[in-house]
Amino acid sequence: MKIKRPWLHHVIILGYALAPLANFAIFSIFSPYPLSYVFKNFFNFFGVFGTIVLATEPFVALALYMVRKESFYLFIAHAILCLVQNILSLAHSSNYYNLGILLGSITLLAIVVFIIQRDFRAPYMHILPRSWRLDKRRDIEVGINVNNKKYMTGDISLTGVFIRNIDLEPGDEVKINIDAFDFSTTASVVRVDETGSGLRFHDLQKEQIKNLQKQVSQYYN
Repeated sequence: MKIKRPWLHHVIILGYALAPLANFAIFSIFSPYPLSYVFKNFFNFFGVFGTIVLATEPFVALALYMVRKESFYLFIAHAILCLVQNILSLAHSSNYYNLGILLGSITLLAIVVFIIQRDFRAPYMHILPRSWRLDKRRDIEVGINVNNKKYMTGDISLTGVFIRNIDLEPGDEVKINIDAFDFSTTASVVRVDETGSGLRFHDLQKEQIKNLQKQVSQYYN
């Protein structure tokens, strides 16, 4: 099934894809040398380490677009490589440009990590496995309709549901309906294993949460 990515995912991917050009442009602005000279002597200005960092950024963008388990690890490895390069550049030449690049990189990477840990959960980026479960799970087996197909739940919480024996992929967005609870919403797949898929509910209203809490409580009474 097609993976539906949040719009911030596309922003991050585009940012990484355009990062080499952006870095080159910023360097040219601060450099006293003409743009043509910087371009011809790119390797001398950026060095082996810096060239590798810039050259691999489009590949990081491609990996993030593919939304694989390895994507997050590749992102982390490249982020470390980028920070090491910035620290070495600052140590070699202590100026405001290198200091600004280092601080900017740390800030941007912190923002990206925050977005990823919030929007891209396990298993495909394994940063906070199952952390979307903010409420206690209840082992409840009731019928659930997923995109108009019937399945059975394994457990339910106020933030998500585990559905047994369903073939979904991480990132899939589906419509769900639990007739017994008079509950319907959209949800995205955040975990997949051999027994089924874990889904996180999207933007529940207060009335929906109260109703779900009531229905779950009544199920155990």
